[in-house]
Amino acid sequence: MGRKEARKRGGQHEHYIFRREQILAGDVNDFLRCWDPERSSARQLRQAFGCLSLELEDVTHCGDAFTVPEARRLVRQLWGAFPWLGFYLAQDKPFGSAVTLGRFPFLAIGLCLTDAVLVVRDQTGRCEIVVDQHQLGVVKVQYLSGLQLIARRSGLPAGVLAIRSAEIARQIDLVLDGEE
Repeated sequence: MGRKEARKRGGQHEHYIFRREQILAGDVNDFLRCWDPERSSARQLRQAFGCLSLELEDVTHCGDAFTVPEARRLVRQLWGAFPWLGFYLAQDKPFGSAVTLGRFPFLAIGLCLTDAVLVVRDQTGRCEIVVDQHQLGVVKVQYLSGLQLIARRSGLPAGVLAIRSAEIARQIDLVLDGEE
């Protein structure tokens, strides 16, 4: 079972930790039981908006989550079963290392969902990661679609949703526009 810390549901933040065993097994069932939007009223959905941060136990010791195959597999499992991360995810809490791309949680999760290639240049000692731009663009659209699905049920004001949509786009566009 995953660990939950810093509960929200009443106005605070909730932090969900996927345990190592869950990561290796690609098991998202405990998370889905905790965060099933079908079991939530409009009021509960409004309270859960932007309150969730995710952690993959021990993955930050290995680098960004999108560089760890087991982490990528778990995020793909989660995304397939729970396309509403754009609604629930806290935009200011890292997904992975807070000093690398993990500081942009929408982007960090999106990178787990796209093909990526590490290019190492021995002559200059520089490394770069090249991601599939089309796939990342599709993830951006899926984030925004998932946000809108839950947002309608939650009754959140359009202005709040517009701000969230802009933040999702800003984070994803860091790579799509080549800024990061």
